[in-house]
Amino acid sequence: MQRWFTVMGLLLGMHGGMVTAEKSTEYLNNWPQWRGPLASGVSPAGNPPGEWGETKNVMWKIAVPGKGHSTPVIWCNQVFILTAVETDKEEVAGQTNAEAAPARPGMPVTRTNKICKFVVMSLNRQDGKVLWQHTVKEEHPEDGLHPDFGSWASNSPVTDGEHVYAYFGSRGLYCFDMKGNL
Repeated sequence: MQRWFTVMGLLLGMHGGMVTAEKSTEYLNNWPQWRGPLASGVSPAGNPPGEWGETKNVMWKIAVPGKGHSTPVIWCNQVFILTAVETDKEEVAGQTNAEAAPARPGMPVTRTNKICKFVVMSLNRQDGKVLWQHTVKEEHPEDGLHPDFGSWASNSPVTDGEHVYAYFGSRGLYCFDMKGNL
């Protein structure tokens, strides 16, 4: 069994190297996934400022509705983000989180009785204006989350320059073209 894992590890490692070697310049000039084009946290074409702050080296800022912990991804002039927006609507009577599994000792968990909107947004990279925004699901999240380090929109989107893929856990996987068509 150990030999099988070793062989699979070598094959997967070689495949990863081949995929990296085949990446186009366009792919390397964007930030298509969590940790960037090479999954290393480094942009081969990047030239970020050495320091920034609330007003220093910032092109634009916008208020994003809801809460999301996913990494924004970038392709050309589009920035894609995910967010979960708690609404004023409460869950349907009779359905409750009371039966939900208790948290592990020492780990705080936040739950809600509200319906949430799960949203995919495309922003203009130059000025932050919303290019398109779609609510893909509206439902009550049964799962809990860490109050400071989690959200119901924690998975990062990915893009190949033709489509953007957004995963919201048990709420589904969604694919849009770059113009926002589902």
